[in-house]
Amino acid sequence: MRPTPNIHRGMTLVELLLASSIMLLAVAAITSLSNATQSGATYTNGHTEIVEQARMISARIKRTVEGATSSDKFPGFIIIDFNIDGHRFPDSLIVWHPEGGAVNPDGLPRVNELVVYSAHPIYTNTLVEVTLPGNTQTVPEISDIATWRSELLSALLDSASRQVVLTRQLRSCTTNGEILSETYTPRRRGAIRFESRLRPSAEEMAHYQAGTLDWDEMTWVQSIQSSETGLRQAWLRFEFQLVPKNVDRAEAVPFFGSAALYYHLKRP
Repeated sequence: MRPTPNIHRGMTLVELLLASSIMLLAVAAITSLSNATQSGATYTNGHTEIVEQARMISARIKRTVEGATSSDKFPGFIIIDFNIDGHRFPDSLIVWHPEGGAVNPDGLPRVNELVVYSAHPIYTNTLVEVTLPGNTQTVPEISDIATWRSELLSALLDSASRQVVLTRQLRSCTTNGEILSETYTPRRRGAIRFESRLRPSAEEMAHYQAGTLDWDEMTWVQSIQSSETGLRQAWLRFEFQLVPKNVDRAEAVPFFGSAALYYHLKRP
């Protein structure tokens, strides 16, 4: 009796096409999963980075404000705003924060005693901390807003200024929808805003000096006041928006912070 020969039959064309299709589907699924994983990692890393930057920025501004010097003529910090295309942009903060003792702690600060927080006027996606260590001039009165705006712009563009970059991921846009340029234009703004409040307010002080409001009737913090002094609060709130890097169609993420400075106001 003859042994039955082993017949090795190859795959048919239909089976080969079916196997190829299954392999292609598996490769596509693995590629899609890999892309999704990479995209998720990029998204997570981008948002983690801006959260860390936001914490650093908030802590830095808070520490500077709460360590500021104040006087009857300068309440520790002021906000410089700009009016562009009918809109108000309170996007620059100036803090009286000398490295040592203030030259005139009862009057106005010197320029080299100031710390400025603002978006760079040209590269408005860059938030900077600016000081002018070589300028010993006395600053103008805080009511002279026009001079403050001019001096602020000069300081931000001055090559002699000392600038610390806090982030290059600040949201940047123009007030009228124009394309961002590489030259200075007031319409180009970084997305940072400051808001302040004084207790007692400047209006209350004006009413007191005019004789229409008594010293004891002003809104002293925690009602702490005497016949000669009162506890005043200079409160700051700020908001800024950061855009994650390397994230497709990334949306700006808002961050918020606040700080408060307390000091004794002398009775005039």
